[in-house]
Amino acid sequence: MNNILQLIGSDLATIIRDERLPTVELDIAKPHIFANGCYIRFIDFLIPWLHRPMNSVFIVADNVEFAKDYVNSLALLMDDQARFINFIYSRQYDLEDDVNKSRAERIVQKLIGKKLFKFRTKTFLELNELSGNWDLFNQIAQEANELKCFLVPDFFSSLVTSQGPTKYTKLDLDVFFATRGTARISFIVPISWQDYTWNIEHGKMAGIIRHFQPFLLDPRPKSLPEIPHHLLALSPDHLFEF
Repeated sequence: MNNILQLIGSDLATIIRDERLPTVELDIAKPHIFANGCYIRFIDFLIPWLHRPMNSVFIVADNVEFAKDYVNSLALLMDDQARFINFIYSRQYDLEDDVNKSRAERIVQKLIGKKLFKFRTKTFLELNELSGNWDLFNQIAQEANELKCFLVPDFFSSLVTSQGPTKYTKLDLDVFFATRGTARISFIVPISWQDYTWNIEHGKMAGIIRHFQPFLLDPRPKSLPEIPHHLLALSPDHLFEF
């Protein structure tokens, strides 16, 4: 069966326009991210990250609705190719500099034509349960590559269903390996701090955060625990200035 993605979701930009979903300003003033020896604006770190080989991201916020609205804005930007190209070049502040110009060209070459695709995890999990020996997830990965899209799951943590460190399900391993190295599938995941902390960092398959870059829209709430000690080197907190 083909077009499995069409059964479990649809183009996010189309959904936003049809349903008049809310959006927010992409170029937010705070937080800044510390990279290459200096602090840069949130969007100026996010867009280049998306053209990397291992490019899945969490967009983490106190209020998951704000994270979703931010991803909505990103979907509309990427859907308008002329606007997106202009946006990328406008963020490379000194295009007379050959390094910046080359970087902008690489980002354009990799990202133009890519879209964001709404991924309804409940529908996927229902189909996956009925699929028997059919490798549903890997077909979705193939279709996502053919469509040149990032998947935007509504409940990402439900895809990682491990019962313990030695009891990984096939789906756990599919998600883990598909996002590692040169990714076969890329996710942009709006997620609340509560969900991210308990179900990802302190979840039963926390190692998956090695394949994702968390982008923090809000600082870690004091009511939530720090990242587990064995993953401390992967903590994103020190990179963000609020």
